[in-house]
Amino acid sequence: MSPTLPIELATTALQDKMRGSIALASTIVVQCYRAVQLASADATPGRRTEDEDTRGLQGYLWGIGFAFAAVVMENPSRHNFLLDVLVAAKASGNENCEWQIQNEPLNWADLRLWGATVAETFEQTSSIFPDIPHRSDGDPGFDNEVTRV
Repeated sequence: MSPTLPIELATTALQDKMRGSIALASTIVVQCYRAVQLASADATPGRRTEDEDTRGLQGYLWGIGFAFAAVVMENPSRHNFLLDVLVAAKASGNENCEWQIQNEPLNWADLRLWGATVAETFEQTSSIFPDIPHRSDGDPGFDNEVTRV
């Protein structure tokens, strides 16, 4: 039996309505560390070569971003709760973190990737959410607000 992947554990936790926002944020961050460790199993965990993103990091963060969007699409009443989760995750800090994503050091407080994921998801689902403003060029127009959560 193979171990459960970190993204699966985190998305399962997202479905748990009994888990508080801080506990859920902690699970997401811990599973992120685990995803990097598993992806880097053949090298020193979290290490990267020059100009290379930390293995496992971007895929995990994209997966969590899409999981957040899926939860909100399924149950819009969880939107504010998930915003609280993002705030708690972003407050987790960067101590002892040498990870890199999109050629920049990881900064939990400024994860532009999550904003891009949400914007892309809403663009793809604009027919499901007709009340969300979309610009004529296809950009939902709220990426900056999303990334400042």
